[in-house]
Amino acid sequence: MGPLSRRSTAWVRSALDETLMDLEAMSVLGLHNFGSFCKPRDRSTTVRELQEFRIRRGEDGVLSVRITADAFCHHMVRALVGACIEVGRVDESLGG
Repeated sequence: MGPLSRRSTAWVRSALDETLMDLEAMSVLGLHNFGSFCKPRDRSTTVRELQEFRIRRGEDGVLSVRITADAFCHHMVRALVGACIEVGRVDESLGG
């Protein structure tokens, strides 16, 4: 990871379980109301079809997210990835 990726990469201090994160990502695929994951706008729907949402760890150890939808709401991707990060956090005090 180099300096050109700093705007599209977030540093998370805790260990993350990418398998749990990917399972969570796959659980929201399909047509849903994503109102709780976005900033609502007047005269706009929050119903979207999430077509692809995958989380993978590369050989460099960096997690990457691939997300495709028919459209995105304001801050939707950020909120969905943030939710997956919370699901994937490993509590190291419990032994991982």
